[in-house]
Amino acid sequence: MAIPVLRQVVAAIGRRMLEHGGAQGVLLDAPMAVADYVTPPDPEKDFGEQLHPFDFVVEGEDSPAPDGDLESMLICSTTIVIERAFWFSGAGDDRLKHVGGAHQAKIVAAIWVDPTFGGLVCDLNEQHAGTHALPGENNIGVHASRWEVKYLRQLRDATAQ
Repeated sequence: MAIPVLRQVVAAIGRRMLEHGGAQGVLLDAPMAVADYVTPPDPEKDFGEQLHPFDFVVEGEDSPAPDGDLESMLICSTTIVIERAFWFSGAGDDRLKHVGGAHQAKIVAAIWVDPTFGGLVCDLNEQHAGTHALPGENNIGVHASRWEVKYLRQLRDATAQ
């Protein structure tokens, strides 16, 4: 069975985070509870280990629009959110922001290794990024970045969602 293009894009982003972005494990879904940030869940098969830094790669809804130049293709736009849970040492907001900023730099560098992801993506823009600490004394931070991703899929793609 063919895999939908959107799922291929999400998987490609997850693999990129694992191979180039510093993630130890990746789940192609949202965390089920705050506890998933503290103790990462089992990652996707072949997507690393249950260790920090751990990425959750979450896909938004895809909104297709016909491409005037390519009658048989749709330009699809979606939002992808990468949430990275990480452990940081030390106290204070400065340490959290420093470590979160280092993770953001790794994520952005990994994305830009090949922003088309082997031809899957035709446009990619970062919309927002931010870092915060989880409440409590666990020294776990979460860096979230939201990306607008545009990709092509065939008009009559049977795998379309």
